[in-house]
Amino acid sequence: MPSVAEEQFAHYVIGHPAIDADHYRLLCLFQSCKKINSPEELVAELQRLRKYWSDHTVTETDFMVSINFPFLVEHLKQHALVAGEISKVILKVEDMSSNSKVISQTANPMVPLLSFLLSHIDNYDMQFAKYVNPKEAP
Repeated sequence: MPSVAEEQFAHYVIGHPAIDADHYRLLCLFQSCKKINSPEELVAELQRLRKYWSDHTVTETDFMVSINFPFLVEHLKQHALVAGEISKVILKVEDMSSNSKVISQTANPMVPLLSFLLSHIDNYDMQFAKYVNPKEAP
C-alpha cells in the first residue's frame, strides 16, 4: 500500500494513537483508490474503505463517549455523512463499471471524497484533539 508522506499527514494528527493510526490508514486507502483505473477494482477497494471507515467511527465514538465530548451528536451526524458519501461514490463507480468505462484520473470520484474526509478531520476531529491530553481539556 502506498504511504502518505509524514509532512502531509502531520497536519491531521490529533494525538490519540489509535485515531491517528486510523486517519493514516484512511489516507493511505484514499491514495490507493485514486490510482485505480478499473471500476471493478475501485469498487472492491471502496468497499474496504467503507468497512474501515465504519470500524474507525467506532474507535472515535468510544473515545468521544469516554471524554463526555460535548459535540458528540453533531460529530456522529458527520460520520454518517462521510459514510453516505462513500456509498454514493461506490454507486457511481458501479454505474461506470456497468457502462464499461475506465476511470479517468481527471474525473476520479476519489478526489472530492478525499476532500470531504480531510474537511471532516479538520473541522470535526480537531475539535476533540484538546481532550486527548486531559491536562489541556476544558
